[in-house]
Amino acid sequence: MPRFPLHKLVIGISAGLLLACGRLEQPQAVQVPTAAVRPTPLEPPAPLPPPPESGAQADLVVEVDLSDVQGTVNPLAGLQGGPLPVVRGDADLTEWYRQGGVDHVRLPQDTLPNNLTLGGVFPNLYAPTDDPRSYDFRRIDRYVGAIVEAGATPLWQATYDLGGGDTLSAGDTGQQAGRFPVRSDQWASAIQGTLAHFNDGWAGGHTWQVRYVEFTNEPFTLGGCWADGLGLDACWSLFQTFAAAINGYNTQSGRDVQIVGPGMVVAPQELDTQVERLGALLDQLDPDQLDYLSFHPQGRTPVEQDGIAQELRRLLDTYDGGKFATVGLWASQWSSVGPGESGGPRLAALDTATRILWQDTVDFATLYRADRWPQGPAGLADPDTGEVACADAVVCEESPYFTPDGEPKAPFWPFLALAEIGRETPERVAVANARQHLTPVLAARSADAGQLSVLMAAPNAVSETYTIVLSELPPGVSFRAERFVVDDLTEEWEPREETSVQTESDGTLTLNGQFFGPSVVYWRLRAE
Repeated sequence: MPRFPLHKLVIGISAGLLLACGRLEQPQAVQVPTAAVRPTPLEPPAPLPPPPESGAQADLVVEVDLSDVQGTVNPLAGLQGGPLPVVRGDADLTEWYRQGGVDHVRLPQDTLPNNLTLGGVFPNLYAPTDDPRSYDFRRIDRYVGAIVEAGATPLWQATYDLGGGDTLSAGDTGQQAGRFPVRSDQWASAIQGTLAHFNDGWAGGHTWQVRYVEFTNEPFTLGGCWADGLGLDACWSLFQTFAAAINGYNTQSGRDVQIVGPGMVVAPQELDTQVERLGALLDQLDPDQLDYLSFHPQGRTPVEQDGIAQELRRLLDTYDGGKFATVGLWASQWSSVGPGESGGPRLAALDTATRILWQDTVDFATLYRADRWPQGPAGLADPDTGEVACADAVVCEESPYFTPDGEPKAPFWPFLALAEIGRETPERVAVANARQHLTPVLAARSADAGQLSVLMAAPNAVSETYTIVLSELPPGVSFRAERFVVDDLTEEWEPREETSVQTESDGTLTLNGQFFGPSVVYWRLRAE
């Protein structure tokens, strides 16, 4: 691929080009399981559409300065629910996780009580924690092993109390919840024993390098803490016990397991109160007792999700004179699913918009949820595998991202785009977009600027024209331009069309385009 100094390129996309739907051979840079995508013969590139009428103004104009590198692209490619299903007979998603660049997996929440929690791993509240016979690792080993096999890192939660200390909050259809640990020192010791099993081979264990452990899930709603003064103090005291357990394990093992927490729900309408509670936690901690502040944002739009993250980042950067500025931010359970939402292109656009807006604030993000989740009383799951028959569960709800037989839905396709962008064009560059919060845009380049990427998310589009302007590339350079789209017409991940484009003598080339309904658009340009 040629190297060249940077000058100017202006790119827009015509409506005619956007309507062209040529079927192209699956590009080698994005390899997907052949069961889902059927390669077709490559058709000749479509000709460059004519320029727009003089004086025409796009609804959205995006200006990209390729000389202004602002950071590294973060795909934010975490999922809750592993590649190995909990529901018996559902497909193994390992290959899709690999292709989508899924970098971490949070063990599933809201499933059968005592299945993959500490309550199931350590079933007898009064058993000795230094005796391997006190633990039952059958189910969780199978699940964590599949995450590692998929090339991802587990995010393991220390939920909930030992001795079967979790249940469903409102009967068989409620959320999985747990009691506050009855014996906190024993709870902490069992956390250390489980980590030794995962990482150090203890109790017939493994060397999986599990290095992220999260505090009990949603402490003030599902995790057994209460929101009044006494409950707050008790909860943050338990967090100190948790942090001491992780640091103690690190000292004994020589490892660097990261402390993640408190996994607290943060909603826009209660933001001030929740930030105050988190401040009370920081008052009791030193920086070595917290590596990532985790939160569960409950914004209704990408703008609200971004506002929550910005406020928490501000808290860490400024609290107590910036004492916690090096602590990372982890959206360890988040979702764009709301009333009327399913696995369609609008959800794909909402998710992608949030991931674009979070580029400067969030270090890790874990979408809820990739696998189908069953709910029902304890005892339904197979004691060896942790699987359950969907017919036996009271609730057996399908994922917005995959069908039970392993076919991706529209919201998963952007994982492939972001994985490729992060791999091939990792340098994130400046974008000037007056509507960035409504139609977010991510632009990136390779180190030599021989490859360029533009990702656009339009969750509320009906029929809008747009122009993309990329500057600081040389005149007379030819690119092969491929456009991927996630919209109502998308059935598989392949370019909607491709064409050759070349900058004019003044270093500019203008192409215009149009959104037709909620959609995600990914442009990939490679120098020819």
